[in-house]
Amino acid sequence: MPIKLIIDNSNGYLAMDAAVLVEAFEGALNELGLVDRKDEAVSVVATHIIAFAKAGEYGSVRLRDLTVKAVRQEQCRRQDTSPAFIATTRPARSR
Repeated sequence: MPIKLIIDNSNGYLAMDAAVLVEAFEGALNELGLVDRKDEAVSVVATHIIAFAKAGEYGSVRLRDLTVKAVRQEQCRRQDTSPAFIATTRPARSR
């Protein structure tokens, strides 16, 4: 479980809020439909949760919502720059 590893390695900074972070993490995974804990996206979710917590967000619902939004925006940016996406969104040339 990536979030636990990050919390454990945070030198106690986030340890007192571990339950809130885990709740936000689990909620974000559920919202995003991530079930494979070995998926790289799970680590991305954990990293966002910790970053938002360190920035001062402490509510589990707010952390979840911010994380889901950030991950979805990253997915959109990746799709927007993929060669397949660009090829399908180019306007057709007129002859």
